[in-house]
Amino acid sequence: MPQEFSLPYDAFTIGETTEREIIAAFGRDPEGLADVTVGPWAYRRLCFQVESDLFMDCFYCDAEGMLQFLQAYLPDSSGITYEDVLARFGAAEAETFTTFAEWARMMVHAAEGAAFLVNTSMESGGVVAFERFTPLDVEAYLATWGQDLLEENPYEK
Repeated sequence: MPQEFSLPYDAFTIGETTEREIIAAFGRDPEGLADVTVGPWAYRRLCFQVESDLFMDCFYCDAEGMLQFLQAYLPDSSGITYEDVLARFGAAEAETFTTFAEWARMMVHAAEGAAFLVNTSMESGGVVAFERFTPLDVEAYLATWGQDLLEENPYEK
């Protein structure tokens, strides 16, 4: 049975939260800071070490310092499953593959401004990470934030 859940950073609003507010929420400077391009757009990427030494949660802000995209990992203890995501966001508009791991699928809810990295080897489909962005169509997501995702499973070749 699906459970109600909140995601880390639900208090951050895409297009409204500022770079300064993100830094203030963490109470420290980011461990990773870089200017990056995604498609034709330039962003300032702020990354913070949170739950794991392996992964960082990253926030992309535009030239005006407004949050446009966030990518965060979930601890195993979150217990969030893809069934929970379906109950909150509805059916995915696209299922894509990654080279992250054979079990990994990125379930794209572009119109909702969300994508979820799901562990398909778990019966419950545990959610490992998520992305939030301005709602858009699947093609626009895949051309920008999802440009490294694959339409075919690279492990089945």
